[in-house]
Amino acid sequence: MKTIRALFLLLPYLLFLNSCITIGVSKDPQPARNLAFKAPSSPFSDLKTKTGDKAWISSRTNNIISYISDCSPSNDPSLDQLEQDALAGLDKLEIKYREDLPYNQRTARSTIGEGFLDGVKVKLNVVAFKKNSCSYNLIYGGVAERFDSENQEFKQFTESFRAP
Repeated sequence: MKTIRALFLLLPYLLFLNSCITIGVSKDPQPARNLAFKAPSSPFSDLKTKTGDKAWISSRTNNIISYISDCSPSNDPSLDQLEQDALAGLDKLEIKYREDLPYNQRTARSTIGEGFLDGVKVKLNVVAFKKNSCSYNLIYGGVAERFDSENQEFKQFTESFRAP
């Protein structure tokens, strides 16, 4: 019961974190266009965000899959900056995994971070990359103890995601 209550208390903070993440220092982010991806399947459903990009929430765990993009001409963050932006909301951040790898014909940074959000232990998986003057953060996150249960859906999403 305590875990379920923590999930419902954490959900607004995850939504807030997701909507506040910006890529780099762009003052007026321009979302990417002409993207191709397969949206996560049930139990995930559309979630409204303030970023202009897409997010989905699981009705089973409240885990979130999302992407955030920015194609502002004046914005050119490094992979380090993209990773830091995505993980910035976590207190006592601990990097569990980090690897640079080929993705969408570019080098991407794949990171799994664990930390606390409003006192609840959460885990985030971030795939950050840049392509054709655009920056991307693909993010999967939720309460740490429920994270692994739907990580496969995020893997399928990242495999289908194509930036122009």
